Amino acid sequence: MIRSMSNKLPIKLTRVLGRLTASEKNLVVQFALFLRARTLPDPEQQYFWTEGWQSKERYTGKDKKSGRILGNGSVDDLISSLHK
Repeated sequence: MIRSMSNKLPIKLTRVLGRLTASEKNLVVQFALFLRARTLPDPEQQYFWTEGWQSKERYTGKDKKSGRILGNGSVDDLISSLHK
């Protein structure tokens, strides 16, 4: 894994990683994966970050910008807008 990433890393970091043992390299990779996992959305919110959901959000955003949405986004305001 380190070898495939090395062409993207700064030369100094690549040199340091080259001096590490396999066990130390594994710890570096595990830590990098830990840091990446911390930036991922909450598992209960994963669905909202799928491409399908995000595509629908972009489509809805276009409708909002062009004024094709009733109300302000709340259910109460939608019902109020429908009764007008």
